[in-house]
Amino acid sequence: MAAALQINFALWGMLICASMELTQLIQSFY
Repeated sequence: MAAALQINFALWGMLICASMELTQLIQSFY
């Protein structure tokens, strides 16, 4: 259970980082 939570948090962290980088890319274009 704890391992699944850690994996879930890691996936959410990666998703948030990727979305932040994408927004920065979009803002630099527009």
